[in-house]
Amino acid sequence: MQAKNYAAQVVKSLDSFIPNYQKFLEKNGDKYFGMEAMHLKTLQGAIKKSIHFTIPDGGDLLNDNLKGLKSSEIRLPYPSITIECFIKDDGIVNELAPVNVEKRLIFAQETSSDVMKIMNDAIKQNKDKLGGIGDLLTKGLDANKKNIDFLCDSERIITISAFFMNNGFWTPCHSQWIIPCKWDSIHGTTKIDSLTDKSERAVAFAGHLGFLLPSIADMRLDSLTPEQAMIEAAHDIGGEVRIVLELLEALSCKNVVIDNAKIPKIGERGAANKNLPFYETKCLTIKATQKQGTGTRTGTHESPRQHLRRGHIRRLESGNIWVNACVVGSSEKGVIKKSYNVAA
Repeated sequence: MQAKNYAAQVVKSLDSFIPNYQKFLEKNGDKYFGMEAMHLKTLQGAIKKSIHFTIPDGGDLLNDNLKGLKSSEIRLPYPSITIECFIKDDGIVNELAPVNVEKRLIFAQETSSDVMKIMNDAIKQNKDKLGGIGDLLTKGLDANKKNIDFLCDSERIITISAFFMNNGFWTPCHSQWIIPCKWDSIHGTTKIDSLTDKSERAVAFAGHLGFLLPSIADMRLDSLTPEQAMIEAAHDIGGEVRIVLELLEALSCKNVVIDNAKIPKIGERGAANKNLPFYETKCLTIKATQKQGTGTRTGTHESPRQHLRRGHIRRLESGNIWVNACVVGSSEKGVIKKSYNVAA
């Protein structure tokens, strides 16, 4: 699997986005820019230090309602990660997603919930000064009606942010999602459209809505009710939340390992990566034995590995294992299209 270097592109783009965003806010009311600029700069530095992952085009690894994570505490493999993915525009739009974006970078960071406790107290103390955005930040969308307080019940939290390539420029998603690492104890929250599959089976997940760019959320309240604004903001980040959770679900499998993705040669990196450092990037692969599936042999007898593709999890007493829906074998023999059991 070949790396795309979206993380380096986003880091560079923030150098120009921040001053341009300030000019935009000066024309439309500069209420939160100082805080937003600080958050963006912090995020820019954190992305540089993160471990970077690439996943198959389409962004779908699993479609099983996250059953591999059920009754499990979720933890990132590193303190902070980015996930780059390309999702081809299918031409389907709705009122919550009038624009489809193909290139996406997701940033996820695990921290102590003490950060959230400090933020929670500040929001409550300044709720009236924050106006409508204060209601959005404290109310949230969780089904347990505990508002933002439930995040503080977990010792650790994961904050998810995203960047989208739109009209040739990388722009931050204005919303974020914050997940308690002990997420399954409150499994079964409000259904979000972007976290459901085509058969309308809801993917339940726990978390709380946050805002990287509260100025944008504030502007949306000019034309939307607080509940509509929350649903729209959650929809914007919802697909990226699903991708992070599916990556963690894949990593819960004992036969899935982290490998280095292929770095393209200098002449093959394209204009978007011109004069940029190319970040070392990880991908997920399946650790396999010589004996494959129903007797078909692919790879070599020396610790063969297959690129992880869309598949499903088989839960065994000894732990989760990944079962590929499609495994690419020798180029001479083509592709094996059947359920594929890869032993640990």
